[in-house]
Amino acid sequence: MEVFKGDIKSLKEIVSHNIPVIVLINCEGGWHYVPVVGFDKKYIYLQDSVPKFRNVTGQKYNRKETYKKFEKLWNKAVEDGVQKKTAGKTMTDPSSRDMKVENKASTHDLLYKK
Repeated sequence: MEVFKGDIKSLKEIVSHNIPVIVLINCEGGWHYVPVVGFDKKYIYLQDSVPKFRNVTGQKYNRKETYKKFEKLWNKAVEDGVQKKTAGKTMTDPSSRDMKVENKASTHDLLYKK
């Protein structure tokens, strides 16, 4: 596992290659790591380990959140200062190992296996 910096666009790029990405979100005042396993135009799909946060059954995912709600949970974890600042790191796109995706404005830690 490696930690990279990314935003919603880079998160979706990785997940679109069937690579789950572990992100840190804020849930009910606490921090929680959760794999992002899919997305569509309306939702981000998660595989949550905490039963009380699950809201879907019978799929490869067990939780779905609208983009607005997901980004609120994701941004809250960053705002709370839980994620370490890792200056100078960039995230490499899995489909072309030399392409670097950078977004200096709002980035989050993305964990996934290359």
